[in-house]
Amino acid sequence: MTAAIALVASAAVLPAPALAAPAAPTAPYNALVLAGPASGNYMFNGSRVFDASTATVTFTPWGAEGFNVGAVPVRGDSVGGEIVAPPSTPWQVGTTYQVKRSAEGAYAGMDISSGSRGCNQTSGSIKVLEVTRAAGVIASFAADFSYQCDNSTPVTGQVRWKSTVGYNGLEVGLTSIELGTQEVNVPGAPHQVVVTSLGSGSTKLGTVAVTGQHPAAFPVTADTCSGAILANAATCTVTITPLTAVRGPQTAQLSFPNVTTGGTLTFDFSLYGNDSWAGNKGTYTRLNPNRILDTRSGNGAPTGRVGPGGILHLQVGGRGGVPVGASAVTLNVTVTDPTDSGFLTLFPKGVARPTASSLNFMPGWTGANSVTVKVGTDGGVDIYNHSGLTHVIADVQGYYVDSDQVYSMGGLFHPITPTRLIDTRTGGTKLPSNYYLRTGLNFGSANSHIRAYVVNVTSTESVGQGYLSAWNGRESDFMSTSTLNFQRNETVPNLAVVPTADCWGCGQAEGWPVIGVYTQTTTHVIVDIVGYFDDGYFSGDGLRFDAITPTRIVDTRDGLGAPGALGQATTTKVTAPGTVLDTAGGTTYSLALNVTAVNPSIPTVLTLWANGIAGQNKPGVSNLNPQPGKVTPNAAVTAIGPSNAFNVYNHGGNVHLVVDVVGRYYFHVPTGSALTRGALAPTSGAQPFAVGFKAVS
Repeated sequence: MTAAIALVASAAVLPAPALAAPAAPTAPYNALVLAGPASGNYMFNGSRVFDASTATVTFTPWGAEGFNVGAVPVRGDSVGGEIVAPPSTPWQVGTTYQVKRSAEGAYAGMDISSGSRGCNQTSGSIKVLEVTRAAGVIASFAADFSYQCDNSTPVTGQVRWKSTVGYNGLEVGLTSIELGTQEVNVPGAPHQVVVTSLGSGSTKLGTVAVTGQHPAAFPVTADTCSGAILANAATCTVTITPLTAVRGPQTAQLSFPNVTTGGTLTFDFSLYGNDSWAGNKGTYTRLNPNRILDTRSGNGAPTGRVGPGGILHLQVGGRGGVPVGASAVTLNVTVTDPTDSGFLTLFPKGVARPTASSLNFMPGWTGANSVTVKVGTDGGVDIYNHSGLTHVIADVQGYYVDSDQVYSMGGLFHPITPTRLIDTRTGGTKLPSNYYLRTGLNFGSANSHIRAYVVNVTSTESVGQGYLSAWNGRESDFMSTSTLNFQRNETVPNLAVVPTADCWGCGQAEGWPVIGVYTQTTTHVIVDIVGYFDDGYFSGDGLRFDAITPTRIVDTRDGLGAPGALGQATTTKVTAPGTVLDTAGGTTYSLALNVTAVNPSIPTVLTLWANGIAGQNKPGVSNLNPQPGKVTPNAAVTAIGPSNAFNVYNHGGNVHLVVDVVGRYYFHVPTGSALTRGALAPTSGAQPFAVGFKAVS
């Protein structure tokens, strides 16, 4: 008797009309039964019964004591082979013979193939249960056997030819199920295994068990098979509901003992446990910079400068590599040739314009700012110009998604303690015109999974007007797209999400993830890192992104969020209100901001970092470099501490501060799991490095 196993989806199903069970086969029997492991056998995996109900089975005498057997099933590979007694030795009932591929000496010959897979060497044994002869050839035959093809796991079987001896086995059409990624400590979808009995009599099953390396991840939640006695065409079911407690790949085998014939049939299960799995919701996909707006040429909008109070409607969904349905985009937005001082506000199309600014500018200025903005329901973003006339340029650099139904997996964000990667002022040598440098960090086992750095890139003490371009550091991928624009002797920062590449020709840093920074004009270069994006599969403690309509949480001119202007050498604590922290997916750990310094009294530096995390003091980095009489914006990503606060340090003089929140990075917390704030520290042993200057060829 045979049991067939198939996978069915867990769903409500209307009962089918009752049908009479097919009659069991009757003697004489013609059948071939093979029972192998779920995996690991070159010739045959699983278990099959080839008889009149499942296949066309043929037997052809071969010599006096041998025959060829062939089976062409309704589904699956054909099976065939030859079985012959030892030379000059007739088969004897009750005798067990050792086998080789060809009969020789005391060995019987057995050579079985499945599909196009055969064996070079075979071993095993065959026990004869019945044999009759007529006209000098075999007339009927029955035997049970064990057959090993080369060095693979043995297959057991039964052969019946015009025999009165019954047969049974367990047939498995599907030998394994890959359950994919399962969230830690959250029950997955039930998977039902259906066993159908076939054969000449009843099959009795023993107690079903889950065995292997990780049985606890595959609990049996329903079982009608253990101890069942199944007549021909009768069924039983076992339901596995995955529930893993650990991260990483896990496997187990569902075992069905066959009491009738002996032996155990196994069925493979596998899954990957992820303690932050929420599909690809909130993950980031980086893009090669693609210009989707340039009002100078009519790209993405009518040709001509945007007027005062004007709103430009920019379609981003379906353009520049951004899929329709993306939840947010990262843009490098540039203003050029403005006629008056003013600011731009980017916000989702279809919502009221918020009180926020994305980029501030002065007359005649050319400059850029990184802007992360939520996308409207129709894939649009609105750009408001407060005053004067100005051209606007936007290069899309990546996008976030909030659906796990359409897109491939993006990256998770990993904040680290802000760290300075390079400051060319330390060595006293500026990066020459048309040269680039490479810089990065060693994160050990995470290196191969890092796909982008989140960095603040700064130009200072330049010899003239120019731009910096940050990319993955490989000359073959270099594109002259500006990350920031600067004037002579101007200090200009800009936040950027920069793709990484493995470092080539880097000595001890070979293989580390690096970025490159190119300059058009000789200047000092500073690079500070605040985090990285992975490939989406490395670590469960990565953060996901939830974009919001820009929300102002600090304006010291009005006493919002802080009582007044920031004084010299002071640290101001900013507590984020609950309105910008709430996420349905989990706990907020970092904020995406636009930070603006207004009219500092002297040149100064502003630095942001998490408040209240043990061991994290003010880092040696900068976020803004404001100058007297100017309004200076920059995007920032900062971690927040246990009280949902971050610090802002002002180096010199007095300066007003404006902070707008554009999104939050949250940890998707499954039941019974949590991320500690200490996880925000850099990987132990991570060391910044830089590779010497190199001219662009």
